[in-house]
Amino acid sequence: MNLTQALSLCDDHCTVSPNICDHCQQPVAFLFNWDMAESLCMACFIRALYTHDDAFRPHLALASNHEQLLKLCQAYQLDGLYFPPGPDEDPAAFFEIEALARPTYQPQGGIAMDPAQKGLTVIREQSRGREFTSLTPRPVAVRELPASERPVNRLHKYGAGSLSNAEIIAAVIQTPNALHEASSLLARYHGLLGLTRASIHELQDVPGLGPAKTAQLKAAMELGRRVLIASPGDRIQVKSPSAVANLLMAEMSILEQEHMRLVLLDSKNYVIDTPTMYVGNLNTSIIRVGELFREAIRQNCAAVIVVHNHPSGDPTPSPEDVAVTELITQAGKILDIEVLDHLVIGRQRYVSLKERGLGFK
Repeated sequence: MNLTQALSLCDDHCTVSPNICDHCQQPVAFLFNWDMAESLCMACFIRALYTHDDAFRPHLALASNHEQLLKLCQAYQLDGLYFPPGPDEDPAAFFEIEALARPTYQPQGGIAMDPAQKGLTVIREQSRGREFTSLTPRPVAVRELPASERPVNRLHKYGAGSLSNAEIIAAVIQTPNALHEASSLLARYHGLLGLTRASIHELQDVPGLGPAKTAQLKAAMELGRRVLIASPGDRIQVKSPSAVANLLMAEMSILEQEHMRLVLLDSKNYVIDTPTMYVGNLNTSIIRVGELFREAIRQNCAAVIVVHNHPSGDPTPSPEDVAVTELITQAGKILDIEVLDHLVIGRQRYVSLKERGLGFK
């Protein structure tokens, strides 16, 4: 459907309707906001979108009746439309575009402005029976940026390493206001670490993000976490506490509860497995040595390294950590499984109790 055909189907005038189009001054059944500046009827709204938004034309071409036109206008007014991932291309290369004049509308309140003026929103407020109009900054949509500055295009041209954190998040969620929403997420959760800890339900509190977009974001973060902890083709050989910290820090430093894990080693200190043994506050009253060493015995391990995290981010060992270490090392001697170390992981830091002489005799 082209513009002329669409306008011929926009017969929603109603002489008894209280709604008046700000542009054509006709009483209409439905009104739509154009850049939050004016309330327009369907015909004026479609004409404005067709004139100022190249991405609107291919969507209009798919419509075939009045009902589909109404849904298209409602989608643009409420949330914008979903654009599939991939390089942002110029639809003008594929569609014949009529050269239309660029109108200037006159919002109520006497403020004349171009409705495609970037970075401004007209907000109307009522107080004591009077209406006031003010200009406030509004989020800049991705499609309003030059093609060379859109996150997906920059990623294709320069590589992911050239993008900021906000641009990478925007490339993942792919919403009309992706850059604004990405910046809001980083500000709300104080950076990537806080964002990683946020639940899907918390992320959905950010305007513009629904279940599908938050699922995309959480899946991308989980994939990055798994890449960090993935072992290379050859098994890792532990030669120092730092090797264990590098293996588990990316995963354990973001946990919101204490987790105790065992690094199971063979006779040459190659890592066999890293099972989680306990979750919650760790002390001698809840740890059962038999359960702790059960997996080590089952896999015929020669040695183990105990690792647990401090959700506070401070890896300083507590008196309970030292008491647990003493209990585990004594049990290891009885079972002939050497306990090589106990690491406490904080926020991008760790402490080796053995290096500090705590819990090891």
